[in-house]
Amino acid sequence: MNPKTRVNCGFPGITPRQCRNAGCCFSSEVPGVPWCFFPAHPTYKKVCPANVRARKNCGYPGISAKTCEARGCCFESHPPAVPWCFYHVLVAQEC
Repeated sequence: MNPKTRVNCGFPGITPRQCRNAGCCFSSEVPGVPWCFFPAHPTYKKVCPANVRARKNCGYPGISAKTCEARGCCFESHPPAVPWCFYHVLVAQEC
């Protein structure tokens, strides 16, 4: 987000924790603009989940990495007993 387009979300002297607890973003790197500000409209990024419990099966037993990735899915052949071919998750990037 361009610092000049920030809309103030806090009060003078607000701490980073208070700001984030209010659902806002905090950055004190640019002087002369609000440091606690409302988030921009979120953008989303597709990522392969790091937590194996978040994996949703996208394949079938014995699927190859090439076939899995051709489906647009993530492939990781470990650990055992979890899906190796699995869907991406969307992560919001707001601040």
